[in-house]
Amino acid sequence: MTVVTTRPSERGRLITRYSLTTSPLYPAVHGYLAPLGMPASPTTDEQEPDRFFGRMLSAVRRETRRYEPVAEALHTVAAFVERGPGEEYLTAFYRVRPAEEDPALVYVSTVYARALFHLARQPDTETFPQNMRRLLSEPVPALARLRELLGALPEDFVGHLLAEAVARRGENPFFRERLDHARELFEQYSGPTVSWWTADARPLSVLGTGRLDNPAALPAHLALAMTLYE
Repeated sequence: MTVVTTRPSERGRLITRYSLTTSPLYPAVHGYLAPLGMPASPTTDEQEPDRFFGRMLSAVRRETRRYEPVAEALHTVAAFVERGPGEEYLTAFYRVRPAEEDPALVYVSTVYARALFHLARQPDTETFPQNMRRLLSEPVPALARLRELLGALPEDFVGHLLAEAVARRGENPFFRERLDHARELFEQYSGPTVSWWTADARPLSVLGTGRLDNPAALPAHLALAMTLYE
C-alpha cells in the first residue's frame, strides 16, 4: 500500500484551497472569474478593447475633475476595495499562491483582465460608448446604481476574489496567460509597479481613498465598476 504524504505547507494549501471552493462566497467569485479560465478565441483582439478602455479612462479622469458625483463614484469604489482582504483571506492568499505574488498586483491584473473580456464582448462598438457618455453626463443615477451593485456583493468579495485568483493563476495556464497579459497592458495606465506599489499590512490600501493620487487607482476602479454593470 502506498501512502501519499504532503509537507505541512502543502497540506495547508490544499485545505485552504478546498475551503475557498466551499465558501458561501464562492459562487459570486467564480461567476466573476470563470470567463478568464477559458482559452481566448483565436479571433479575439484585446488591443481594441484596451484602446477603448484608454479612451474611457481619459473621459472619466476629465469628468472626475469637473463633476463631484463622478469623483464621489471613484471614492465609493475605492472605499469598497480598500476594505479587503481581511486577515483570514490574506492568510489564504499567501497559502495558495504559487509564487511570490503580491495582492495588489494580482488584484489589478484580475479586474483589468475581466474588463478587457467585458469590452471584447460588446456587440456594438457605438452603443457602448454612447451608454458611457450618458452615464458620465448623468452621474447621479449612475452613482446610485453603482452603490446598489457594490452593496449586492458579499462583504468579503475582494478578499475571496484575490485568494481565488492567485490560486487559479497557479492551476490554469489560460487564466495565468490572461492575467499576465492584462498586467502588461495595465502598466501603460499605472506606470511601472515600483512607481505606485508599497508594502503594507493592508495591501489594497495602496488603491484606497487616501491614495487616489496613485496612478493605478483610477484605472483599477474603473475596471471593477465597468464589470459590475454586466
